[in-house]
Amino acid sequence: MVSHEIDWDSLEIIPLTADQIGAPFPVIDEDTVYEFLGLRAEDERAEQARAAAVAKENPPVPIDLDPADELLVDDHVPSEDSVLYDREDPPMKVGTVYASMPEFRATVRHHAIMK
Repeated sequence: MVSHEIDWDSLEIIPLTADQIGAPFPVIDEDTVYEFLGLRAEDERAEQARAAAVAKENPPVPIDLDPADELLVDDHVPSEDSVLYDREDPPMKVGTVYASMPEFRATVRHHAIMK
């Protein structure tokens, strides 16, 4: 009669040497496996289907503009106040608002020259 029991106390564990362990780097990386299994192609097909569904829901609106035509643009923002001041004697107080950074720089230069 053959016994299928393992005598755990009599087992001897022999450590492996470095040359028995194998390659110190993976033979195949996970990106290669991902592509080999076809998962990347599946993801690309799903992305294309999603993009097609979005494009179907929101079709592009054709715009017939002649490049020679001028577009009317109103840059005025109602919540912004107009900035008016004397250019010969600009205010140099903390909190003063200027129309733009170039306008502010010009004011600072003018103030430095005049004072």
